[in-house]
Amino acid sequence: MRRRRLRSYSLILLLMVVGRGQAADWQARAIDPAYPVFTDRYPRAALLEQPMPVPRGGRVIFLVVTRSEKPTEVRFSFAAPPEHLGKQPFTGTTALHDLIPVHVEGNHQGGKNYPGGAAPEHWKPHFIREAPFDLLEAVDNAPHDELHLEPGKTGGVLAEITIPEDAAPGFYQGNIVAQCGQGKRLLRYSFEVFSVQIPPEYFIDSMHWLWIEPENLTRGAVPEYWSEAHWQLIEQAGRQLRNAGDNVIFTPHIFGKVPLIPTVQENNGRYRFDFTGFRRWLKLFDRLGFRGYVGTHLHSWMLPLHIRCADGTTRELQLDDPERLEVLRQFLPQLHAELQRAGCLNRYRQHLMDEPADSQIPRYREYVRLLHETMPGVKNIDATIRTDLYPDVDVAVIHLQKLRFGQTLNAERNKRGQEFWIYSSCDPRPPFPNRQLDHPAAGNRLYPLLAVKYRCTGYLNWAANIYRGADEYENSLGPYPDGSQNPGHPPGDAWFFYRGPDGLRTGLRMLHYREGLVDAALLRMLAQESPHLADELLESVYFPAWELPDQLNIYAMPFAGYAGRAFATEPAPYHALRRRMLQLLSRQQNLKTTNHHTKP
Repeated sequence: MRRRRLRSYSLILLLMVVGRGQAADWQARAIDPAYPVFTDRYPRAALLEQPMPVPRGGRVIFLVVTRSEKPTEVRFSFAAPPEHLGKQPFTGTTALHDLIPVHVEGNHQGGKNYPGGAAPEHWKPHFIREAPFDLLEAVDNAPHDELHLEPGKTGGVLAEITIPEDAAPGFYQGNIVAQCGQGKRLLRYSFEVFSVQIPPEYFIDSMHWLWIEPENLTRGAVPEYWSEAHWQLIEQAGRQLRNAGDNVIFTPHIFGKVPLIPTVQENNGRYRFDFTGFRRWLKLFDRLGFRGYVGTHLHSWMLPLHIRCADGTTRELQLDDPERLEVLRQFLPQLHAELQRAGCLNRYRQHLMDEPADSQIPRYREYVRLLHETMPGVKNIDATIRTDLYPDVDVAVIHLQKLRFGQTLNAERNKRGQEFWIYSSCDPRPPFPNRQLDHPAAGNRLYPLLAVKYRCTGYLNWAANIYRGADEYENSLGPYPDGSQNPGHPPGDAWFFYRGPDGLRTGLRMLHYREGLVDAALLRMLAQESPHLADELLESVYFPAWELPDQLNIYAMPFAGYAGRAFATEPAPYHALRRRMLQLLSRQQNLKTTNHHTKP
């Protein structure tokens, strides 16, 4: 213990000595990634005092932020690999990535959001800041060790450490070197690796709809549909989705402007489908590590159905055209056979219609019958607010405001092999958690935990990347289908990834969400042994006093009468929850090992 204290005191003294050589107008600091970094403000004091808890095979992330009153270049580097206090070698990887600012021109104002528009007064305490502001959010794909600082602007990099699955448990520490001219600082970080490793089956299913239009995948030259350049962008997008925790992919087939599976009508009136691109899609996403596929909606105004005629012309079928059903009757059995040949049938589910309205319920049930007749064994999965449709949906994707009601149906649904997923979008509104840019980052980490709390097996979001012509770095209010950003969707609601010259980049919100997936997997492991303990632990970040009413109507609910917070918005409670879960699971693991060795 004395030797460890001496080591710490020596490091503090070294920091003091190195700090004397830096310019007085230059600052650098390592901070928790859950704190927002605005370009016109320097963040509060360093917040990495406690070692960050991580399981084997996990990742440690933190931010290194810097600011200068003069234009300057700052270089960053890991001083050395992280040092294990027990002198075990570290074989993981380290990387630094540039953080890119995005502009938030308006706060969340409800269904219609205007640049600079006024949000309800009682929502404002729940925002990280009133708009407009610029926030470090997008993460460059390429490693970066040098940052150009504009005078009076805060910039930063993301530090990421990948923990091997065979890493030695215990405490690790290290330093990031930040150098500006002759000035240099050593910025300390530390983490604790636990012996726990999460089996893949404990992770919930996760899917953010990927929009594969070439213009939605790059800021560089836009390639032709299904060219090799387009496929490279799709692969890059898949890597980013998988890196951020997604394991289920939104899968195109016969719908879209230029479909993956073209539909050709022969002279005899029959339809022919070319599955060449679809086979490539399945192989690609299998190779990237995805474990599930969800087919795009059979009924959606966003996904037109184009028929190529024998004479070379093309026509579009409207949603209410009876011919659409005839095309599907011929297509779905062939899709079923294709999935069987690829060995993917038991990993494929099918969207039918998103959030069906009252008038669409008869059509929805018609699609249900069609799917079950033509694709036996394939489950339908859809987001629906209407609770009377739950019996018709094999995998019901339920908004947060309906989860308590859905929970009461869970036992009955499980007997029928029906699941629940959770989703979020423009709603819920403050004080409940959401994942928008002006909300606390903790909401991203909380959503997978809420899925486990309400016994859901997956999470869905509609908008990995749906820009509709917007520049996602200059605008955060997502466009409506007609391209309007005045009004538009809430800030960041229409995308979680950002285009770069080489394809999609992730955002910090997705990395917080990935941490939530790890937390949720740990919670599911604990719940296997002690469900009541798991529920009790979760109350440290999602407060039980804020349990949602059974029939909550978010549009009528008097939010003005609510004060306080529904969930923890600071990072410390989440780190404490992670540490506690890892400690408990490590003890369970040790007990099982001991009992195994002591059996006669």
